[in-house]
Formats: sequence, structure tokens, C-alpha cells
Amino acid sequence: MSDKRLTIGFPFSINYSDSDSDSDLVCGNEESGLGQLNDIVNITSTVPVEYVAEVNPNSSLDIISKLLEDYSLCASKFSQPNIVSAAYEICSNYGYSIYDDDMYDFYSECFFKNYANRCGYDVSDNFLSEINRLKYMFVNYVNTTLCEDDFSRFLFKINENNYDKLLLLLDSNCRFFYVSVHSIRFKFVDFLRNEIVPLILDAFDKLLDVDSSNSRNLGYLDKEKLFLYVVTTFERVIILRAMSYWNSFCDLNKDLLLSLQYTDYKNPFIRISTGVFCAADVPMVSHPVAFTYRYGVYVSFFGVRNVDQMIDNCASDCISKLKVIISDRVMGICMLYRGMDCVEALLVRVNEELFDIILEEFRNVILDHCMNRIVVFFNELIIWPESKNDLLALVRGTIRNIFTLVKAEINVDSSIVRSTVSNYFKILRRDKRDLSSNKSSDYKGRLYVFGNCKFRLNEDFFVKIKKLRAKKLALFKPIVIIEFAKIMKKENLCNCKWSSISSRLFSVAVEATKGIIDSQYKELKKIISEARMIRDDGSERKINREEKVYITKGVMQSSNKRLKDAARILWRDLIKLYGNFILADISESCVDYSSGMVSDVCDFRGFYTRDSSSVTSTVGNSVIKFSLLDLREEDRLEFHFIVGEFIRCFKPVLCEMIDCLLSGMDINSSSLEYILIRIRPDIYEKKVSYFIENGFSSKLESLLSRALIMIPSGSRVMTYNEKGEFLMSSFDSVNESIDIFVSKYVSSLVNSSMLVSKSESSKDDLVIPMVEGKCKSKGKSKKRRVVEDYYNVENEYNDNHDRDNDVVPSMFGTIRVMRKFNNEINRMILYQIDNLSNYIGSIKGDPSAFSDLTSEDRVVAMEKRIRSIIDYSQSEFMDRVGEFITGVIVYADGDNIARLINIDEIHDFLRGLHAEMVVRHGDIFVRWSQ
Repeated sequence: MSDKRLTIGFPFSINYSDSDSDSDLVCGNEESGLGQLNDIVNITSTVPVEYVAEVNPNSSLDIISKLLEDYSLCASKFSQPNIVSAAYEICSNYGYSIYDDDMYDFYSECFFKNYANRCGYDVSDNFLSEINRLKYMFVNYVNTTLCEDDFSRFLFKINENNYDKLLLLLDSNCRFFYVSVHSIRFKFVDFLRNEIVPLILDAFDKLLDVDSSNSRNLGYLDKEKLFLYVVTTFERVIILRAMSYWNSFCDLNKDLLLSLQYTDYKNPFIRISTGVFCAADVPMVSHPVAFTYRYGVYVSFFGVRNVDQMIDNCASDCISKLKVIISDRVMGICMLYRGMDCVEALLVRVNEELFDIILEEFRNVILDHCMNRIVVFFNELIIWPESKNDLLALVRGTIRNIFTLVKAEINVDSSIVRSTVSNYFKILRRDKRDLSSNKSSDYKGRLYVFGNCKFRLNEDFFVKIKKLRAKKLALFKPIVIIEFAKIMKKENLCNCKWSSISSRLFSVAVEATKGIIDSQYKELKKIISEARMIRDDGSERKINREEKVYITKGVMQSSNKRLKDAARILWRDLIKLYGNFILADISESCVDYSSGMVSDVCDFRGFYTRDSSSVTSTVGNSVIKFSLLDLREEDRLEFHFIVGEFIRCFKPVLCEMIDCLLSGMDINSSSLEYILIRIRPDIYEKKVSYFIENGFSSKLESLLSRALIMIPSGSRVMTYNEKGEFLMSSFDSVNESIDIFVSKYVSSLVNSSMLVSKSESSKDDLVIPMVEGKCKSKGKSKKRRVVEDYYNVENEYNDNHDRDNDVVPSMFGTIRVMRKFNNEINRMILYQIDNLSNYIGSIKGDPSAFSDLTSEDRVVAMEKRIRSIIDYSQSEFMDRVGEFITGVIVYADGDNIARLINIDEIHDFLRGLHAEMVVRHGDIFVRWSQ
């Protein structure tokens, strides 16, 4: 949606209603309220189309329902071809079918030509050449992608010596193969639909060949069947090429599989439903790739293209017939409303009549000129059998589209309307001269201009509108800037200009301030209803309904623009503020101490908007006139509790963040001051976001809204400005505490790193003697030890933890490690699986996710998104574990000699871990994609 249209009719509807209800308010749902504005034109142009929708809003639905009844009656007189069995026959082996007996000559140049001959017709060499070119393009893509996805990893021979776990190993590999194919199939289907199918359709557009008897052109039904055969054959290539790897696996283990008399691994997609290892349902695909969703049914892409072409043709015929009827009746409409003295009012009346004419004549035109064509077309259209009962939904959507195109074309055909009202321009110009003459300057009130219409309204009207807007904007801004800040932090939009995401941001602003918007809309309607018109003699009168229509439209448009401008300015200032975060603390960037004035965005959080003109004497060169000690005792204690809780919760996060920041720096050759300067901007930014996103900000807001300041005469509540200044002043100690903690923590890391670097050897197999069951570690273990010291956690080498220091085999690979290493790896795995599962569950449960897609396409899109999330999460997890084990201490069998893990042992460990995570992540995918 364009920015201009968003400003015109959102959030306040520009349509006038006599009802006091605000049901027509567009708030929180931009698209539903702006749907009627899709065809809005400039108000000084021909017809304000949005008024058409107000007249008999259900009439168009009635016409479409009646035409649907007409279609059913007409269709009953035509013979119904048996196309259901044809669809099943052509596409029977789609999805995960491994049947390939009819694909033996697929790579032959005559494969599709032979099919055409079997059906009784020929196709040209040019057509065959193009289809074969696309065939090899797709096959090459499938082969390359399977290779890149390392499907060759399934080509191995199972160790027959481990007979006890034989079925487990076979079922495990079967499961891995299924998960891999299931995930990569989405990629192939997307490529086939988006890249190959459009090219196939282009080739079919040029298919003008004849049947084998040379007696007629190739019919529509034959073309669609050929299209389904081509695309479904391409679809089958996906599974058949993947199965070539599984078949090779079976060949490598042929003797082993022959020994299993009652277990068949020929079809892995069937075996996973009965296997002993992670059994799962056989994958189901609702429809072949050649079909797509349209108005409740699955229609082939070939059929969709022809449906759209039929809609355009029928709409063009209807328009040409209706124009003749309209041209004969427009003059009568204008004469009926000859007393109108406003162009817009006359255009509204004309369009209301035109809409009625369309409703009256549309059905007759369709029945006389288009219905037989529609019935014949849908009788031959191939629909996937599962949705056959919903054919009427497709017919209904088709007729509705034809009706929409007819309305749009006639409404924008300005020559029909303007040629009729041209005689009224002279009257309009005379009225304009009267309104703008010098004698009107003595009248009280103010001139209100909207389009070509002018009204002289009472001055009180403008005063009330101005005061109401100012009042609501003051409530609107603080809420909106908080929402904008959350978006900016969450999605890293600190450098994103308003113009690029204005529609989305403004919708978020309106949704967050729905209560304020609702209230403003009701009060605006009340002010408009009480407006008084100034007559030529200076007397006042009530405005009539038609005048209310235009005044409402103008007031709501300007109010929408004011809100949009306010949101744009807030976003601009917030970008500037986040720019300051990179250079200085929030408390330093929010106040200009030299001038004693508060900047446009002020507060510890940096998310309250304030009008500098409202700053009272409480803000001077001393910033504020009271301190924490001036608060009531219970409020002061609650303040200390919230701040203390924030510091306790933030320190572990801060340590983890510092570890991450220092990992990319050479801390051995850098001074402590240089390191602190480098990491300070990120720490301040994290501090502000953590304070807001974890609820500490809302807790303080709640406290300060009820806190009392003790004064000699008693007590009082804080003013709005005092809250912001109090927060900035009181948090100086918080910032100082965090700065001291950061300095000490970084200093400890730097010192421990220097000690380790001095004792390190360049050899990977460095031997380190053990002392009383303890070992010296390096790198990450040193950093973890520092963190534990800061929070008084028991030291990892304490004698009470002797059991953790027992040397045991590692969970993966062949190394021997201390037991606590395995515990830590297990904790990381469980944490990874739990977090990933919860996150995918939250996405799966979001009703707004992919809400614009059909149910089938939504499932596909959701599975694709889940797979993408799992792949990224697994990659990130493996990188994290790889970094974690780089400096781990390993032990030789039978002695107490320890050494650093070498590169081969790291790779061996990660390979075993990767196999485990593939299974666990596969389980998550299967569970949440069901």
C-alpha cells in the first residue's frame, strides 16, 4: 500500500456515518479498513470511489449468489466429462512414490513425444526441444543440490560384527535418509514451481499442433493433460534421484539385508513407519506440484492461467455492453439532481446511480453473453479430486473477479461522468466567486475548503479540533516511541529510514494506541456533528448531512496526516538517539545540562517523548530539585529492590556478552583502557535493552506513578518531567556500579589470559601433570572460572566435587575427559533442544504467521521456515560446541597424565555430536511439522 493511501484513510475512516458507533474506525487492522481505498483517486478528480461501497453493500453479494444459481442450472444441461479418473491416472505417482517402471526411458529425447502419440496426437519438434531442455535443467539442479547436501554420506557399508544393534543401525540410517529427503524436497518443489513451471507454461502457449488425424487443433483438455504429465514427471524425478543413493546403500549392504527375512528396506518411506528406531508416519502430500490453490480448490497452473484469461475476456465483454446502457442514462441522472451546487456532491449521486445500474444490468449481460462460455470452461477444467466438491467456490470467485473488474473500469472511466456534468461547471464557478468575494470578509467564522467545496464554519469548530489533536498527541507519543524502540532493538533497524517501512511502523503505532485512537475518533465525530455553518448574513445554522460528509472527510484526512507526521518525527528522533548510544551513555545523551533543557527524547530508558516547552522550574542548572532521599520510605525501599534485582540479573548476561566481545580481540597486546573503550558502546546498548525488555522499566514506571515526594507541608506525587529527571539522576550510581564491575571483570580476564599465554606450548599434545586430581585449563575455562568467582559459586576444583573430576570416556569420540565435561555437554544439548523446541512451538502457535496464504501453502511455508530455523540453530550450536572444546583437557588411559585435545580428536568428537543432533533436530522437525 502506498504511503499516500495510508495517510488518507488510516486510522480514522474518512466515510461519514449517521451512527454514533465507531465501528467504521480503521484501527489496528490496516488492510481490513483500507480495502475500500484501493481505488481512491484525488478528491478533485472524477469520482470518489469509496462512496460506491456505502450504497447497498450487500447487493453485489446477492447478484453473485444469483449468478451462481444460474450457473448450476445451466451446468446441469451440459454433459459432464469424466476428468476425475484422468487426474488420478496422470498424477498417481506424485509425492513420495518410488514407482519407476514407466520412467525407464525418461532421459530419451522422445519420452514426451511417445506419451503424445499414445494419446493420439503429435507435438512439434520445437515444443519437444524446449521441454527436453527444461527437463535436463531440472535434473541437473536436482543432482547438483543432492551432491551439495552430501547425500553421498549414505553410501557406506554397515559393520556386520555389531549384530545386536543391526536393526537399530539400519533404522537409524533409514530415519536420517527420510529426514534429509523430507527437508530438501521443499527446495526442489519451490524451484520447480517458481522457475520451471512458468517456462513450461510459456512453451504450452506456443503449442498449436494437431492430433494424429490432422483433423482438428489440439484441444484444451488434451493440453492440460499433457501439462500435468510433464510437471508430474518432473516432480517424480526428485524422489527417484534421491532414491538412487538409497538403492546404492542397499547394494553395498546387500548380503546383510538378505539375511533379514522379515524386514524390507526397499522403500525407506514405508520402513520408517514400522522401524524400531524413531518410528514416524509415512509422509503424505496433499496434491501434486502441478496444482495450486485457488478459491478453495486445487487447480493446475495451466488451468489457473486460463481462468484468469477467461475473467479478463468476460469482463471486457460486460464493460463494452454496459457502457452503451450507461451513456443513455447519465443525462437523466444529472437532470434529477440539477439543484446540486457542489461538484463532489453531484459526482457522488451520479456514481450511486451508476452502481445501481451495474447491479441491475450485470446479471443480464453475463447470462446473455458469458454464461455458456463459463459453464463449458469449468466442465473441462481438471481439479484435483479431493477438492472437487468445492468447484462452486472457484466459480463464485471467478464471477466476483469479473464483477470487480467491471466496477473498477466504469468508475475510472471519467469521460462518461464528466461529459454529463460539464454544464454544471459554470454554476460551480459562480458559487466560488460568491464565496471568495470581498463582502464575505465581514462575516464571522473561518472558511473551510475541501476540494471544490467551501464552507464558512464557526470559529469554535477549529479551536476544538486543534485542542483535541494536541491533547491526544501528547498521549500518543510516549506509547509509540516505546513500541518503536522495541522494534528498533529487536530487528536492528537503527539505520532504517521511515520511508522504507512507514506502513508497517504506523500500523504498529496505531495498534499500540488503540484506546487513544478510539477516543479521538469519537470526539472528532462529536465536534463535527456540533459544527455550525455561517450564512451570508452572518447568522448560524446546523450543517446538513451532505456537508457533514465532506467536513468529516477533510477532518479525518488531516487528522490521519497529523498522526502519521508525529510517528515519522518520533522514528527520526529515535534513530538520532540510538546514534548517540554508540558514543555516550543514555543518561548523558538525553539532557543538555548547559542549557537546562530536556531533549526531545528523555528518560533513563530513552523512550519517553517530552515537549520542551512544558519543562518547569523543576529543571534548571541543577537538573532536579529533589533526590532519592526525598522519596517516601516505602517507595525508596521498593526503588532499591528493583534496581538491585536489575543489577543481579544483568551481571551474568553482561559476563557472557563480554566473553563474546573479547573473543574477537587480541587482549594480550591491548591495554585495559583500550579494551573498555571498544566494548563500552555495546554494553550501554545492551544495558538499556535489557532494562526495558525484561520488565524493569515497567516496574519503575509503576512505582514512580504512585511514589510520593516528602515536602515540609506533607507529600505530593511526581510530575511527568520530574520522573524522567529523577531516573537519570538516580541511575548515576547504577551506571557507576556496572562500570566498576565491567572494569574488574575485564581486568581478571586479561590477567588470566596473560598467565595462560605464558605457560602455553605451541604443541597440540602438550602434557600437563595432574596435582591432587585437579588440572590447569585455559581459554574459556578461565573465563568461566572468573564468572563463578563473581557470583560466589563453588569453585570447580573444590574437593567436594571430586566425583565431577573422575576421568571417564567422553559422550562422543574416543577421548577420555573428566565427568563434569560430559555433564556440561549434556547440559548444552538439553538446553539447545529445549530452547529450539519452545521457539518453534511459539512460531507454530502464532495465528498471524503466513495468514495471507492458503491452508496448504501455509503448511508448506511453515515447514520450510522450521527447517531453516533448525538448520541455522544446528550450525550455530556446532560452532559453539567447537569453540567450547578447543581448549579441553583430555587424559591417557591408565595414568594421571593430561594434555590438550588435538585437532583430530576435536573433529572426531564433533562428528559424533553432529550425528546425535541430526536425530534430535529431526525429531523436532517431524513433531512440529505434523
